[in-house]
Amino acid sequence: MSNGNGANDFGVSFGRIMFLQQVLSTHSNVTVLGRHDDIVFDIRRNRQGDVLSVVCVEAYSASLELVMRVVQTFPEVAVIFVGGKWNGYTREAYEFCEEHKIGIYNAGEIAGGLHSDSFWNYEKLDDEGNLARSIKA
Repeated sequence: MSNGNGANDFGVSFGRIMFLQQVLSTHSNVTVLGRHDDIVFDIRRNRQGDVLSVVCVEAYSASLELVMRVVQTFPEVAVIFVGGKWNGYTREAYEFCEEHKIGIYNAGEIAGGLHSDSFWNYEKLDDEGNLARSIKA
């Protein structure tokens, strides 16, 4: 696989891609197998033994339209990373991803999602034990 250090059709910055690469390469349950198309990381989850494709996008609020574009462009997508802890996704995008067994996470959620056997429906809890989804309008 090529390193993929080129332009991408999703407007994702080099900094965001490198941030995700750092998250994945230091995750205790992940081995990075490679990167292609600039924004797609192929990983192996060590405990589960599966291989997943993680697509990096950069959206304050990832819409259903963006998610469907990712799925159309990268049909093998298993996880969509939307960006930093302040980023999120619409309820429609979340529900579509859950229905299609695609994890959609921001920086505060992805580590837990990659540990979870059911990576597509991992739900982070806040300090009081309430769901802490990053759903935005």
